[in-house]
Amino acid sequence: MVTKLVQALAAFAFLGLLYLLVRRRKTHYRALLVSLAILSGGLMVFLGWYHIENAFHTFPTAEEAAKYANQGEVLALKNGDHSSLALYAVDDTDVQLELFPKVSDGYKLGGASLNNAIATSQHGACVGKILYCQGDYYAFVIGATSTEDTVILDPCNSDFTTIVRRPSSLQEYIDTNTFSVVSVAMIQSYDENYSITVIQSGTPAETLSFV
Repeated sequence: MVTKLVQALAAFAFLGLLYLLVRRRKTHYRALLVSLAILSGGLMVFLGWYHIENAFHTFPTAEEAAKYANQGEVLALKNGDHSSLALYAVDDTDVQLELFPKVSDGYKLGGASLNNAIATSQHGACVGKILYCQGDYYAFVIGATSTEDTVILDPCNSDFTTIVRRPSSLQEYIDTNTFSVVSVAMIQSYDENYSITVIQSGTPAETLSFV
């Protein structure tokens, strides 16, 4: 992943500079190793949380930011007024999300967006989360369904992108009538009465409430 490569290069550059500075001060070798170990651990934690690219680069479009993040195939990209949300396919059983905050001249990398969840609801085989970023609200639904004819709806007619599939790597372990479902949308109007309905073959099957 390009992001991880940039983080690794930044870490090595920092540690190399630190090593040279400490050697110039003729610090004891063992103390040097201990200092480098502690600082490298702290640096890797920091780089895992912060995208160092944000300090010197802005992406002109959300599409370019999502492509750079390079976490797999982009299944959906939802644009809000102040941010965007990308849904990635990691493999046939797993997905990832990433938020991209919007700034005056483009987009920045945002990181793991499930950390931005402000509400969670579970009913039956489906889990829903509400994500928040800079005034925008997004809905994320993941779970299982008994039919490929599955639709996700909400009261404000948000534009959900829904992917229904049968993971090939799990076919020998699950019922042939079981499918995975994942869906995302930028919520048009979010309030305390917001809910999501899972429709299977035209019939409401699950309702996720976020009271």
